[in-house]
Amino acid sequence: MIDYDVAELEEKLIRVATEVCGYRTITAETPMHEIRAMAEQAGMMFGRSFAAALHSGPITAELAMEIRASEQRGKERFVESANQLFGVGGELRELLT
Repeated sequence: MIDYDVAELEEKLIRVATEVCGYRTITAETPMHEIRAMAEQAGMMFGRSFAAALHSGPITAELAMEIRASEQRGKERFVESANQLFGVGGELRELLT
């Protein structure tokens, strides 16, 4: 079994999900509903990938349920972050203007 840094894996999967889902295209003019949609998609992608990467053992129905739960947690986490960063008065929104 290969030993790896879970925090580093998480960081890299977050980076991949945000890049694939278009975060680099966000500008000051990007409406929040579009940013939230990107965040939902990125969060679900991250959650699915992270749960699968951390899983060891046989693929069972329990794994499918864990992946679904992880997708939901990822979606909620990314949307919350997007609201904080890009919403009115958000750190990144201010930098983009």
